[in-house]
Order: sequence, then C-alpha cells, then structure tokens
Amino acid sequence: MLALLLSVMLSTSAALLAKYALTSFSPFTMTALRIWIAALVMLPIAIVNVPGGLHWRSFRSALPMSLCYGLNSVCFAIGVSLTTAIATQLIYMLVPVLALIGTRLFFREALTSFKVIGTTLGISGVVIVLLGSLEGGLGHSLGTPLGNAFILIAAFVWTAFTLLAQRQSKAYHPLELVCYALTTCALIMPLLVLPDILRHQAIHASVTWLALLSAVGLALLVSVARDITLQWGIQGTSAFVASAMGFISPFLTVAYAIPLLGEQLSVNLFISGALIIVGLFFAVLLPAQQQRRARRSMELPPTSAPSPTLSAPPESGATLPTQPD
Repeated sequence: MLALLLSVMLSTSAALLAKYALTSFSPFTMTALRIWIAALVMLPIAIVNVPGGLHWRSFRSALPMSLCYGLNSVCFAIGVSLTTAIATQLIYMLVPVLALIGTRLFFREALTSFKVIGTTLGISGVVIVLLGSLEGGLGHSLGTPLGNAFILIAAFVWTAFTLLAQRQSKAYHPLELVCYALTTCALIMPLLVLPDILRHQAIHASVTWLALLSAVGLALLVSVARDITLQWGIQGTSAFVASAMGFISPFLTVAYAIPLLGEQLSVNLFISGALIIVGLFFAVLLPAQQQRRARRSMELPPTSAPSPTLSAPPESGATLPTQPD
C-alpha cells in the first residue's frame, strides 16, 4: 500500500516538474533529457535484476510497446506545455476506461452494463474538458484545445502501451520491459531534438537550476522510481487496490497546481472530474470488486450438515474448514 501511494505521488508530480522544466527547455529537449537519464539509470538495474539478462530478440519483440511508450512521452511533453496540470491529470484518468475498450476490441473481453455506463461517463467527462477549453476565459482551468488534444493522444498511446505490456508481461520481467522501452526511446530522441538544435530552439532562455533539477526529477522520480514502486506495489496487493489508489491523483494535483502554478478551478472542471471518477467506479472498481467476491465464494469449501463427529479433533493431515471474513 505504501509503495502504491508513493507511486501515485510520483506520477502526479510529472506535470509540475514538466512545467518547471519547460521554462528553459523545449518539449523535445526536456523529453530527451528525461529519457536519456532514465535509460542510463534503468539499464544497470535491469541487467542486475532480470534473470538471464537482456536479449536482442526480446528487444525487437517489445518494439511496438516501446514506440508507444516514447510517443506517450512526446505527446505529454507537448500537451502539458499548452494546458494545465489539473486538466492533464483528469484526461489521464480516462486510461482505465480506454483499457476496457481496448480489451473488448483486441482481446474480445465481455462488456457488462456497469462497464458500458462507466465508459460513457468517463468519455463525457473528457468531452466537457475539451469543449470547455474552447472558451477563452478558462485557460487557467481547462487549458487549451490543442494541449488537451495532445494529452488525449498521450492517454490513448499510454493505454496501448499498458495493453501491450500486460500481454508481454507473461514472458518478460517487468524491469526488462521498462528497460527496452527506455532504450528504444533514447535511440530515437536525437532525431526529434536535432531540428530544435538547428533552429536554436532547444533552450528557450537561460537554463536555471530549477528547470535542470526538474528535468532530472522527471527522469529519476517519474520514469524510474514510479515504475519500480508501481511494480513492487502490485506484487504485494491487487489490481483492485492499485486502481483505487488512482483516485488520489486529482486531489494531489489540485493541492500543488493552484498554489504553485496559479491554476484555477471552474464549474466545468468539477463536473468533468465528477463524471470521470464516477465512470471509473462503474467501469473499473465495481466489476473488480464483483470478480473478487466471485473468486472468494468459489474458494470457500462446501458446507455440510452438522454431525457429532465435528467436535472431535481432526486426524493427522486433515484440514479445518475456513470461515469467511
């Protein structure tokens, strides 16, 4: 639980650190620094902890997943420079709902009525954010349409990354997948940064210590520490608990975005946030809780009629029937 809470806190700090880093660096330069530093740190960790080490064939098999990881980082960097941290966090909360749609389309998983209701509510909340950003007076609350569009693309790509990673996690170590993704992005980043360097747009102004430390923080706290704590937390709890912890993200974002970034709340933001949170409850948490109860009921032993022999001590090697919680 502590690991998952730390993972959520590190994840919500991405928008704040990116805002500070973008004061000196272009979106591509910031992303390149983040990926390069994270790859240099994650590579030795994966080599030491992955059984059997890293392999070129596995690297090629994970290439589609790695490209989705890189595209998400680029779209996030561009989008967060044009929109607010609060709107960014709300749109990213749509990822579990998008994952349900993806599992239905690609893995043929059934959609229950609860999942349909949750998906509809979640999409409605994001539509309110996108339409509300068209109003000129809500720039400090809902951001800009272009910025929200890039964040929405990033959410779609991150969903594709999680689905591909989930499918490949049966054959790969979690740290191995993260290492392949970061290595692929590190090799591609020079192609994206070079145009900014040639146009002298890689650095907007004089590089400040705050911007530099924010770029390093994105690499170490978000791209490295968040992924490690997330994998550690999931191993010790369940997917239900991990999904529930995500509800803390908007409140943490509001806590720092208003005093530190000067962002504002609005009625549209409240409505969209409420729709997305209720949608997540119906689409993710309620079905997960039902599945958990079904598994627990199947694990309980069948009840039998009482008999005088039940009071006798069990024989050697026998098992006492378990009682429900």
